Amino acid sequence: MNSERRGRLLFCDKMILAKLKGADDQLEEKRAMKRDATDILRDALELPPEARAALAGSLLDSLDQTIDEDAESAWEAEIAARLKELDEGGVRVVPWVEARRRIAGR
Repeated sequence: MNSERRGRLLFCDKMILAKLKGADDQLEEKRAMKRDATDILRDALELPPEARAALAGSLLDSLDQTIDEDAESAWEAEIAARLKELDEGGVRVVPWVEARRRIAGR
């Protein structure tokens, strides 16, 4: 094998090794980015209540892969009926603090 060809092969080998090292580095970086669920939960619990509620809703939505059209229309009808009751004064509104106190007192 002549020296020019050997030099090209060595260069190619070095390039391949560099790409493999780069791939290894990227894989290590991805592994480092993965976080334990308990760490994520601890961070989430430090969020304000509104942000925790939004996060919880997003997580629940991510679990619901199929949409039950009957359930959706039933919820829409229930929401409309409850709004109508509120608008007509048929129900007494209870502040969340009071409702939570009542629930905790059970």
